[in-house]
Amino acid sequence: LFQPVPLNFVPYGQLNILHELSLANRILLEGVFNEMANIFGAMSNVNLKDSEGVFSKIQRPIFKKKYGDSGVASLRDCLRTKTVVQDLSDVPSILGLMFDGSPIQCIKINTKNMIEPDESGWRFIAIDLLMPNGQIIEWYIVPKEIQWAKRGKGHQSYEKTRSKNDPSERARIKAEGREAYDLAWIDYLDRVGRTNEQEIELWRTTEMYIQDRFQVFEI
Repeated sequence: LFQPVPLNFVPYGQLNILHELSLANRILLEGVFNEMANIFGAMSNVNLKDSEGVFSKIQRPIFKKKYGDSGVASLRDCLRTKTVVQDLSDVPSILGLMFDGSPIQCIKINTKNMIEPDESGWRFIAIDLLMPNGQIIEWYIVPKEIQWAKRGKGHQSYEKTRSKNDPSERARIKAEGREAYDLAWIDYLDRVGRTNEQEIELWRTTEMYIQDRFQVFEI
């Protein structure tokens, strides 16, 4: 799926259209996020990616390998959204607030990294939202402690590895980030009063709910 921009437009023209769509969607999403904050204490942010960030991303080799020359039309984080939750047991209700009786649709949801993170250690839910005006937006949901770790060594290690060519140095930096996220996960479990095994069992139940609720679930 592409963003609703003319594919024959120059990138700056496409981005101008995407920014206009983003401004309208920001208002819609902030209303939903305010309700989440009032009910669950879940804090969200909605940030518009600037032009420099957009054009830097679409020139990255990994982006071009995945999306070819589609550029801005394939960019899903022009408007970046994230919700930081107090407890993962709130996730089904939070999804209900976003989608029940709403013009916003879920077109993809990925939960596997919450319990089985990749080598970076970052735990999250990734959701692609289809907005009423056709824009596709990425929405991430993360536990509070994981977000704190991301603001520290977690994201720092990610940025550093992108500028390092030496494999051993990249591995060392990744290990530092992984350790920060692993410690954050332990802090989260301590705060909610569950063991890792209990959290896995709870999350499998949540995944079953998501799989039944949405037909776009990704294993």
